[in-house]
Amino acid sequence: MNKTKAKELLKNNAIWILGCALYAIGVNSFTIPNSIAQSGITGLAVVLNHLFGVPVGTVNLILNIPLLLLMWKFLGRKPLARTLWVTVLLSAALDVFSFFMPAYTGDKILASLFCGLLQGAGLGLIMITGATSGGTDIIAMIVRKYTNMNIGSALMVADSLITVAALFCFGVE
Repeated sequence: MNKTKAKELLKNNAIWILGCALYAIGVNSFTIPNSIAQSGITGLAVVLNHLFGVPVGTVNLILNIPLLLLMWKFLGRKPLARTLWVTVLLSAALDVFSFFMPAYTGDKILASLFCGLLQGAGLGLIMITGATSGGTDIIAMIVRKYTNMNIGSALMVADSLITVAALFCFGVE
């Protein structure tokens, strides 16, 4: 590995750690304590946490394993490496941050806003490096490769199904 690639890898890892930290703060401080229905595999992990008390990060990692295997089979090793690493970082951050992040339980609209800002900023940082946090992004990338559906539409379908399931768990509010 040359010096330029090493610097880029170090920079990307710093960005991924910051992105995962922001996302984990959003989940632990705002999503979980306010029973906010969110999309994606993390949203499904939050629902399972609510129903069974299982750790969100651990469940996030477990639910991502079959998706990562599908990614390897259908998209190859190159996109898998970054996504696998970021998925592990995010899952660890979700569980570690759950021990010390304060829970905001005030206004639900404000909680939703901060949740969206933190998670959006975290995912944005991850995605500007060409990585993903796994989950429904993998499904959308596979669907895009084998159909005419764009990634945004595929994500909307997958994430909508999870959000509807969360609505049944948390209620309409």
